[in-house]
Amino acid sequence: MVSYLIAKPSYIPNGYKQVNESFYLAEKDMGEDPTVELEYSNGEASFSTSQQGIAQTNDLEYLWRNFEESESYSLHGFEFVYVKSEKMNATGMRVAVPEKGYKITLIADKLSKEEMEKVLLSMVEK
Repeated sequence: MVSYLIAKPSYIPNGYKQVNESFYLAEKDMGEDPTVELEYSNGEASFSTSQQGIAQTNDLEYLWRNFEESESYSLHGFEFVYVKSEKMNATGMRVAVPEKGYKITLIADKLSKEEMEKVLLSMVEK
């Protein structure tokens, strides 16, 4: 369904399990790859990942402007962006893999920055 290898995390925080997997293609993106969304929950908290083409945007990315804090940095040769919002009680992180043509966005309500890094690195370091 997509022109890149779908990345699933090999690391999931303790107690979480996958509860949903979906593919989404907005009308504006017809002819592009669909967005691959994976959702995980531990019964009390959840996080979701959204994988898409490097130039595509989706609803998770539109949420990005609502985060009050933002930090860009490099880790293991990948470019990361970490965002945080006290008002929304949520955090987010994005990693881009330009040489493979995709990026992954993660939104969480209770994961630490370190846990989000572990999840995303387990998806891109293969």
